[in-house]
Amino acid sequence: HKAIPLYVGLFFIIWIVFSVISLVWSPDRGSGIKAVAYNLCSIAVYLELILFSLKAKNPVRSILSGWTLLFALTPVVALWEIFTNQHLPMNVRDDVSIMSATGHRVWMIYASVTYGNYNTYVLIILYCLPFILASIAYFRRIKIWYWILLVGAIFVLLVNSSRGGVGCLCLMGMVMLMFFAKNRLINRFVFILILAAICGGII
Repeated sequence: HKAIPLYVGLFFIIWIVFSVISLVWSPDRGSGIKAVAYNLCSIAVYLELILFSLKAKNPVRSILSGWTLLFALTPVVALWEIFTNQHLPMNVRDDVSIMSATGHRVWMIYASVTYGNYNTYVLIILYCLPFILASIAYFRRIKIWYWILLVGAIFVLLVNSSRGGVGCLCLMGMVMLMFFAKNRLINRFVFILILAAICGGII
């Protein structure tokens, strides 16, 4: 109870009360009830994270490891989808096509893993990327593992042809690059090389 600020509790109470009241003017009462249930589940997850953090000996390490693990569980399935062009049953977009440079439509190769939609998977990767980048700076001994995950995340973003995802990746890279340079975690040559790659990605 003490770990949850009063204003956070009030926010969630108002959120739920308004969600229930909104059912009055909801055009689809069934979907509205589902939305309220989803809100309750989201609040429960948030409160659980706070309560679990009280038990953690090193909260920063736990948070970085948790978000990194969220992505680390998916690359095997993503690579299988990319190289076989097959998808799990929960995939909701089987007929994705894009315009090629020659003006013809071709089937798009993508990965959606268990999220049903490749754009949703891109969103999950973007959620995890800041924590993967931070892990590279935070963890000293197993840094190569996080570099591998970073390369895998970039590969999936490029394959999924997400312009927004690549743009967000470039912005995250700029921020982390400045952090690395400020704390002298990389030398000048590597700094220039990564900066050139980021600028190329933006262009």
